[in-house]
Amino acid sequence: MRKRNNRKYYVAILLAVILTVSLGFAIFSEVLNITGSARTSGEFDLVFESATVASSNHAGTPTATISTDKNTLTLTADTLMQPGASVSYDVIVKNVGTINSKLNSFTITGDNDPDIVVSITPALSTDTIVNAGTTQEFTITVTWAISSTTGDKTLNYSVELDYQQI
Repeated sequence: MRKRNNRKYYVAILLAVILTVSLGFAIFSEVLNITGSARTSGEFDLVFESATVASSNHAGTPTATISTDKNTLTLTADTLMQPGASVSYDVIVKNVGTINSKLNSFTITGDNDPDIVVSITPALSTDTIVNAGTTQEFTITVTWAISSTTGDKTLNYSVELDYQQI
């Protein structure tokens, strides 16, 4: 009879343990849903701060003009007089926003003369970063190919910035 009472006692303890573990599992396996939102404020804006004619070789009166919104630069290489003529423009780009930016490229549109080469130094790379409040300097050079046989050239280019947030 004693064995039977011990057996009942062990069965009762085993059932209590199983019940406790089951309740514990049920309590801790409850799904937790967290929802919320976040807001941030900041300005994302890269502009042309300045542009000047740095040098002119056998060219008339070249100009560099920044639009009033500072997003477009117009370069005029007025009357390149002979093959080999060139104009260099010093350009400063500024991040006037509060968010750091990566400058991807300059979008240059305008004359598509095959005798003209437009180059930018330093060349843009994958890590051309313009931090908020800082500037980056470039030189844009327009050169008439020395091998050209055509007469005087007057060129107009429009330059815009292609950039992204980092």
